[in-house]
Amino acid sequence: SHHHSMSRCAVSSCATYETPFGGIPVDRATSAALLETGAFDVMDLSVEEAEHSIEMHLPYILHVMGATSFELVPILVGALDEAAEARYG
Repeated sequence: SHHHSMSRCAVSSCATYETPFGGIPVDRATSAALLETGAFDVMDLSVEEAEHSIEMHLPYILHVMGATSFELVPILVGALDEAAEARYG
């Protein structure tokens, strides 16, 4: 993250990521499964709104996917040490 200090990874608390070209649904089932591992946190909405690294990619992803249905699994990666990098893969 560029704006929030954390030592783990976090999943989105949002149901949809909005873009000027439409919304992209968040895969809540996968996010919940990641949370159940105990290795992930949930992003606070204020942290999620301040983080901008994915914003530039979302319109392009929508364009490339075209009419194909898909869901997004946004994961915010903290400042991981080597051991954490190995755990998260």
